[in-house]
Amino acid sequence: MPHQKHFSMHVPRLNNQRGAALILAVLMLATLTLLGISATTTGLIEIDIARNETFHDMAFYEAESGWRHAVSWLDLHPSGVIEHYGSVAAPATFAQAFSVAAAAHPKTVAGQNFAAAIRYIEGSYPPLWGSDYRRLHYRITAAGAGPGGAEARVEVHPGKIFRAEGY
Repeated sequence: MPHQKHFSMHVPRLNNQRGAALILAVLMLATLTLLGISATTTGLIEIDIARNETFHDMAFYEAESGWRHAVSWLDLHPSGVIEHYGSVAAPATFAQAFSVAAAAHPKTVAGQNFAAAIRYIEGSYPPLWGSDYRRLHYRITAAGAGPGGAEARVEVHPGKIFRAEGY
């Protein structure tokens, strides 16, 4: 039998595992660092969202104060208001809080962070009340300001019924 040459490839085996623990530790540290950065960034974004929402809520509550202020002012005028009014800055009394001149450009009222405009819409006879009663329809638009430049607007459509013979 002829002599055969046997070729074999010798692949060196890596039995030396020194340094593997170091590579594994560096990979784990990099993964944990990325997770920490991600959690911190997410937390900071959530804080910004909560702050902005709080500022907007404060502006909304100021706007709500504005329309309630306007409705209270309308209650002081039982004979019926049939002109447009707006809130003015620093009124001497509550009864002077609104004026015809400020209807187009209402301003902040005495330290409050709101402004309101009262628009007269129309008068009508309320059903089942009789012809000596009138109902006046209004549109009140109020704006509120909060910290950080937050703004909110509210619009309501109240009405007022009063006795008015010959109105």
